[in-house]
Amino acid sequence: RNGQCGVSAKADSILEPRPVDMSGLDGQQATSVVCGRNHSAMVTAEGRVYSWGAASFGRLGHLDAKKKQPVPLEISHFRNIPVHSLTAGDFHMMALGHDCSVYSWGYGADGQCGHGNTFHLRTPRRVEFFDSLDVVRLICGASWSMAVTANGDLYGWGYNDGGWIGLAPKKRMPFVEPEPQHQPDNWANGGHCQAFDSKHNVLTPKRVKLLSNKFVEKVRCGSAHTIIFTSARKRMETNRGNEEDSDSEDEEESKECGVFCGY
Repeated sequence: RNGQCGVSAKADSILEPRPVDMSGLDGQQATSVVCGRNHSAMVTAEGRVYSWGAASFGRLGHLDAKKKQPVPLEISHFRNIPVHSLTAGDFHMMALGHDCSVYSWGYGADGQCGHGNTFHLRTPRRVEFFDSLDVVRLICGASWSMAVTANGDLYGWGYNDGGWIGLAPKKRMPFVEPEPQHQPDNWANGGHCQAFDSKHNVLTPKRVKLLSNKFVEKVRCGSAHTIIFTSARKRMETNRGNEEDSDSEDEEESKECGVFCGY
C-alpha cells in the first residue's frame, strides 16, 4: 500500500514473493536490508543507501520526498559517506558509517534521533555525541534507539515509558513538546523529560549503567522490549568517552535502574 515492498505494483498487498525493483541501483549489489513500519532500506557493497515506502516524518531521508516512494531511491546524503549498516524503527532510521560515525533521521518527537530535541529530521544528521566513541552496532526499537561501542558499553535514548532502554526516570523531569518554544537550551536532567503522551523520554544518548560490569555483545529490540546478549567484562574500562558521572553516581543509578526494570 505504501510502496514498502519496492516492486512498483499498485496494490494493497503483495501476496507472493516478487523481486524488488533494482533498476535505480546501476548494477550495485545490496548487502543488507532493513524494514521499518511501512518503509524499507538497503545498503550496497559500495556503502550507498537506498530507501523506499512511506515517507512521512522524513523517515526515508530524502530532502524532496514524495508521500510514497514505490521503488528504491538513493539517499543522496550518503553518496560520499560510505555506510556500514542500517537499522530502522517504526518511523525513524539510523546509519553507521565505516568511520564509526552515527547518523539518524525521521520521527523525533520522543528523542529517538538523539540530538537533544524533539524535532523530526527529513535528512540524515550526524549524532555528535558519538564523535569521540567507537560505535560498532546500532539498533532501533519502535520509538527508541541503542548503540554498542567497541569496549562493550551500551547506550540508549528515545521513548522509555516501559523501561526498554534500561534507564531509570529522574525524580523531576520537565514537560517538553515537539515545538521550538519548548526546546530549552540546557537540560536540568541531562535530557530526561516528559511529554503529553509519555512519562519518560531520553533526548540524548545515555550509557546503560546497570550493565557496567558486563561486555555487551549484541542487542535486539522488539516493539516494546529489549534483549541484550552479554559476556563477562575482562577489565573495567576507565575511559567512558562523554560520560562525566562519578563511580558513586554510576552505582546509585544502577540500583535505581535495577528496581525500575524489574531485576
